[in-house]
Amino acid sequence: MNDTTWFLTYSTTALNEIFSSPPNGGSPPNGGSPPNGGTPPDGSGGSNTVTQITNLQRNLALYGYIFLFLFGFFGHINSIVIFLRPTLRTVSTSCLFICVAVSDIIYLLVCIDDFLYTGLGLSFVNQLSNSNLVNVFCRFRSFIQSVARCSSAWLLLAISIDRWLRIRFPFQVKKLCTRKRVLFGALIILICASTLNSHLLLPSFGNLSGTNLCGPIVSTFYSTFFRQVFLFFKLKY
Repeated sequence: MNDTTWFLTYSTTALNEIFSSPPNGGSPPNGGSPPNGGTPPDGSGGSNTVTQITNLQRNLALYGYIFLFLFGFFGHINSIVIFLRPTLRTVSTSCLFICVAVSDIIYLLVCIDDFLYTGLGLSFVNQLSNSNLVNVFCRFRSFIQSVARCSSAWLLLAISIDRWLRIRFPFQVKKLCTRKRVLFGALIILICASTLNSHLLLPSFGNLSGTNLCGPIVSTFYSTFFRQVFLFFKLKY
């Protein structure tokens, strides 16, 4: 949900820049280059990217998160209760389903901050006076969300492999599909997901001015990588 809102914001900003640019490649009347050939003070690399939350994005966050919280917490908590029953918790597939439920619950818990700010317009930290704290929290929140999403996707793949092994090799299930093996595989997935998303903890990533959305805060190679490469692959899982 947060990634969808970020993508809508970025797309809207890009379209506004295209339609607001003067014809024939002229320079805008009020947007000349800064004196002495310097870069703009906001570190945007010359583009006027003032991020604003539209009514569509606010309504999407408000009603979308309410729907996710009501059904998400209820469904995942019930899944954990069911798969922890004595007759099921010894099955490798049940262990993987529990891991998926825990990962999704962590993602939903982190999304509460997005819901409060973007959906309800509440903010507990002043972004102007505590910019460093806001950026640190933004990196941590984005990292946890991305790791949880990536882990859930690969855990679902692990569940598919586990079910395939049980069908393909029914007489070797006790050897191939053990709790120790699947928990070790879940740990490997968590380590790989953390490594792939570790760049979100870099100082070049932080809170976008005027919103609760996170993204590149300086105009560098990382900004291009995030918008054109990472965001594209992130929307795939």
